[in-house]
Amino acid sequence: MVNLIHISDTHLGFRLSYDYKKGWFKFGEIKWYENEFYQRWNGFLKYCIENQHDIDFIVHAGDLFHLPHMGRSYPSPEPARESVVKGLRDFFKNTESKIPIILIDGNHGIYQGYRYSPMDSITPMFPELYYFSVWDLKKAISDNKPLKCEFPKKNTRFYLFPYFEYKLTKDIQIAYNTWIENQRPKEDMVEIAIAHASDIDETLHEKIKTFHYSYIALGHEHNQKKLKQNMYYSGSFVPLNFNEIDFTHGYLKVSIQKNQNLFVKEHHFESLRDFEVIEIEITPSMTSQSIIEMLKEAIKPYKTEIWVGNSAARLKIKFIGIIPLQSFWGLLDEINSFKSRILNEGKYNILQLVLNWTLLTKDIGDELKPEIIKEYILNNPKEEFLCYIKGKMKITEGFDMNLLAEIAINTIENALKKYEGRN
Repeated sequence: MVNLIHISDTHLGFRLSYDYKKGWFKFGEIKWYENEFYQRWNGFLKYCIENQHDIDFIVHAGDLFHLPHMGRSYPSPEPARESVVKGLRDFFKNTESKIPIILIDGNHGIYQGYRYSPMDSITPMFPELYYFSVWDLKKAISDNKPLKCEFPKKNTRFYLFPYFEYKLTKDIQIAYNTWIENQRPKEDMVEIAIAHASDIDETLHEKIKTFHYSYIALGHEHNQKKLKQNMYYSGSFVPLNFNEIDFTHGYLKVSIQKNQNLFVKEHHFESLRDFEVIEIEITPSMTSQSIIEMLKEAIKPYKTEIWVGNSAARLKIKFIGIIPLQSFWGLLDEINSFKSRILNEGKYNILQLVLNWTLLTKDIGDELKPEIIKEYILNNPKEEFLCYIKGKMKITEGFDMNLLAEIAINTIENALKKYEGRN
């Protein structure tokens, strides 16, 4: 019997980037929401220490750190690295290094285009931390060799699939399709695949699904779920954005016995704070003040005398309905000013307040119809445009002013035609 803990997408170092209270859990070092990720990580390792006699392996299916990521090449905040190092030091010390941790690269926490990884300074500290980067995968593909690690004493073999966009080019796809045959299980041990991949972005190869692995530990999608009898996403530790509001976050404890059905026990994390979407319906006759009063009523449950960062809510307000366009611009300024006061004055226990207008129809009204706008167009636009531009430009020599005027007038006329076509 092999008992493992399956985790993924810890995203250590994640920080809210918009519409949040500018405050610190630890001034100058750790932001409020960032700290929640460290708490979950430390709490998880404490659980593993307390239950060490029932754990053979811990597998992490990618995205240990949140940064670097794609074009954002700066590293994770230093507290993220400190949290990993301190947590692993305590874990291996208290378990006498008897429980190996197998970790693969996800699409977060790696430098795109660089061979250096934030893990390069961490893995030498811990002999029982087995880390496999995207560069290990590329070398395996180049050498046409499997990417795996074995533990004969525990009769267990792992096949590793760090995040890789194998459909990026036709040549890469052909090479990957050829290489993946090296990852076909031999069926002589308990064989486990670890992959950071998804059907959503077409990074989960079909053969990973069809090969006869004892268990397939997936990362990348943040919702804990079962894809098939032996194939699971463990879920992330903490929700990143409002798209994850209904996700199940946690980890999985998996018991595997060769040639027998496996047993999977789900562990779910309870939210430390309210995390919700609130809808506010708007009609054309409403004033800015009445809309703000509705917003005040919606967030009234969070009014407080003391702001508490550990439990402050993350809220998203969805405005739906119809509003005159000229009223919308004025409302936007007033609402944003109100939001700023809510987040900065500390009279509401709210960490993040996002305002969403995508379901709100902006009615242009009769006064903005193209035929009305045309009444404001100059009678002799070309002549008056030339007069205006010559007065603004200090140097006109070398410029075809008539051509410039024609381009400007044609642009205006085409814009009006397109504008009219939308109505």
